[in-house]
Amino acid sequence: ITMKVKNFIYLPFCLFIGTSVAGALPEIPEPFKYGVGGIENGKIYIGLGSLGNNWYMIDTNQSEKKWTKIAQWPTVPREQATATIIDGKIYVFGGIGKDKSGVITLQKDVYSYDIAKDKWEKLMTRPPVSLAGHVSFIHNGHAVSTGGVNENIFNGYFSDVELSKGNSALTEKVNRDYFSKPADDYFLNNHIISYDPSKNQWKNLGTTPFPGTAGSSVIFAEQQIYILGGERKPGLRSVRSWTGELSHDRIKWSELPPVASPEGVSGAYASVIDGNIFLAGGAYFPGAAEKYSNGEYWSHKGLDKAYSKEIYQLIKNDWKKVGSLPEGLAYGVSLPWQGGMLILGGEKKDGKAVSDVIYLKKNDKQIKIVK
Repeated sequence: ITMKVKNFIYLPFCLFIGTSVAGALPEIPEPFKYGVGGIENGKIYIGLGSLGNNWYMIDTNQSEKKWTKIAQWPTVPREQATATIIDGKIYVFGGIGKDKSGVITLQKDVYSYDIAKDKWEKLMTRPPVSLAGHVSFIHNGHAVSTGGVNENIFNGYFSDVELSKGNSALTEKVNRDYFSKPADDYFLNNHIISYDPSKNQWKNLGTTPFPGTAGSSVIFAEQQIYILGGERKPGLRSVRSWTGELSHDRIKWSELPPVASPEGVSGAYASVIDGNIFLAGGAYFPGAAEKYSNGEYWSHKGLDKAYSKEIYQLIKNDWKKVGSLPEGLAYGVSLPWQGGMLILGGEKKDGKAVSDVIYLKKNDKQIKIVK
């Protein structure tokens, strides 16, 4: 497909939910959020996050579709990592997990999983920038990443929280010092890096023309990348969305219309359906943007997190609401599958992970939601 905004067309939505519809996949064996996933040759792989060290695979080519366990993750369990599948191997980058002392820490190791051998291997490399809450995609056999938190600021906060335990006044000061800053002072990553598995080497692809984000949604189709929403700082979302055209390890960026939610979203699901860009779900703090614009930098203090169920399509120069998920969801995995989008797991408004698998597909110029 040639992903050009001017070619996007409107697709009316209808909502269909059922458990015995052809094409639906069985539920994930465990509630799943903040993990990673990938698909190759009709086989879907998911792991990490709320699954801990567990990984699962489902072969959608089989008449009897069922989740089976594969080799366990061999090291520190983690959230907010990314995974890419290149030449029969799954590569996992970054994330956050607890170190030996029990403190939440950004993880810098890289592991690969050999699908044929059902075996994990620690690679002798580390990303040149911190990767947690970042996005990754595949281009010309390389894994490309950008975005994510700043290692020193992030690790420092959780270290200070641990040291202040038992001292409520000190804990309050640690939180106030951490959250009461403008977005620029979190130094979120806007470097673009590329990993070549064949050489076990990293390459510098420059920086984005926009500030780094965490928890953005990413789509890569043909030579076009889309980075949608995300966090500008803890508790404050971004409404900005961008597209970049890749050519010879260079990216030409253009800004897209802002996402439809006035607060923006992070942890949303995104994919291409019939050549069109879709964004679904995501989480945000209603009222945080207004507080931030009024100089209240701890903008989500006292606010309840909301979970969107809206489905938006990018139509010409605007995001249009074209449907709704069964409930508000965020922080799961979205994958392209059979011309539609799979939504795997996520977190709902009570903070609990779900094991649902939802399939958004096109059928006779309409989109159906199959759960």
